[in-house]
Amino acid sequence: MKIERIEKAKYRVPGSRGKNYIVDVTANAGMGSCDCEDFKFRIAPKWRDGIRVAPCKHICMAVGYALWTKANGKAI
Repeated sequence: MKIERIEKAKYRVPGSRGKNYIVDVTANAGMGSCDCEDFKFRIAPKWRDGIRVAPCKHICMAVGYALWTKANGKAI
């Protein structure tokens, strides 16, 4: 599983069945966005309505990757 930075705040995150998702960690006032079905149909509508729910696993993976690489002195 390889997470890849593709732009300043965008990452390509691998998902199940070989599919990759694009995550923007700065979208939605810093809460992130993802092009996976879970985010588009379950999470994003709740966020728009002001309901606090956890982000999808792809957003969590991208944020974790960014934090880990920064904390360990890797250029991101």
